[in-house]
Amino acid sequence: MNVALLGKDFSWGGGIDLLRFIANALILKSKEHRLKIYLLLPDDKKITHIFDILSLAIRVLKNKEYELIRKREPELLALFQDSFKNIDGAIEVVRYYNSMRGMIYCLKKIKADIALPAAMSFGKNFPVPWIGYVFDFQHKYYPDFFTSDACLSRDIDIAKKLRDAKAILVNANAVKDDINKFFPYNKCNIFNLPFAATPIKLWFDEPPENIQKKYSLPDNYFLISNKFWVHKSHITAFQALAALGNNGVHIVCTGDTRDYRFPNYFSELKEKICKLGLKNRIHFLGFIPKLDQINIMKKALAVLQPTLFEGGPGGGAVYDAVALGVPAIVTDIPINFEIEGENILFFKSGSFEDMADKMNVVLRQKKNPINAEVLLSQGLARTHKLGDRLLEAIKYTIST
Repeated sequence: MNVALLGKDFSWGGGIDLLRFIANALILKSKEHRLKIYLLLPDDKKITHIFDILSLAIRVLKNKEYELIRKREPELLALFQDSFKNIDGAIEVVRYYNSMRGMIYCLKKIKADIALPAAMSFGKNFPVPWIGYVFDFQHKYYPDFFTSDACLSRDIDIAKKLRDAKAILVNANAVKDDINKFFPYNKCNIFNLPFAATPIKLWFDEPPENIQKKYSLPDNYFLISNKFWVHKSHITAFQALAALGNNGVHIVCTGDTRDYRFPNYFSELKEKICKLGLKNRIHFLGFIPKLDQINIMKKALAVLQPTLFEGGPGGGAVYDAVALGVPAIVTDIPINFEIEGENILFFKSGSFEDMADKMNVVLRQKKNPINAEVLLSQGLARTHKLGDRLLEAIKYTIST
């Protein structure tokens, strides 16, 4: 069976990590089943058909979007290549012209038996069986984070997927419950993926250089590995750090600093940090190589997750924390109670006081050494469960 993983709409940290989890699980299952895994990435310069030339010309003439995409492409490919080094097996990357026609041509060329996860509806008559994906319903719970048009667009997009797809993947039972809550008459089969925190052997090797020296990091720090979306609520963690007093503890942040919905958000956040007197105790590293992020996480006191909303338990950073046996301090939003792991401390969402209390708990604890053998064994068991669930969804889609 040839399985095509669709990278087009998953080109941010959490999305790439999700595809990495899926790839890891399918590669593991390929040892029991005959599976060939492909990662498909769009490329506006890869002309494969005469219609691609026409499409490209229209895009260039219509607006400046093409120039933005063209500049983004090398970065996009590099991000995927970096993350997909962190899997225990081989996967073939295939580029296709960034259009529906280009994708279909590519899927036929690799003789794909199934394509997933699809962030948009491909319609009921798409020539290759496909499985949809619903991210979350943040726009229902926090409509102020979106324009009214964006909220409507999200509703329409989800409705189309539920109408046209035979199967939909979601990253938590909470998202499945939301589908049934907001779209109670849907007839689509919803497959909620199990929590699958998965380390790989490479993560437990000693880095070739001192990671703290490389990034000029302090000895004692908490880590936040989130894109700077407004709903991630970094400010809660920064206020908690201020509440702890000047005890020599810092916060290190990795992740893209841009939120297209609120372009001034990051600069406003830095102003608040200065007012809190924390300018020298919070470190912004931006989007860094995955393995560097992992090595920084291994030395952290704990991973902080002050998020107000997630589409998966804890978000990608907490998956990695559990995989590495690093403590995590997370909000008590319902979806986070689907996290399966030890050393998880919950605090009241939005309460920096409660978060500071949990940070103090970690500071009083003795840090346990990482047991790679145990963590790899636990990760393998979780990955098998994820692989079984994915195969269940694939077999259902192909057979119905």
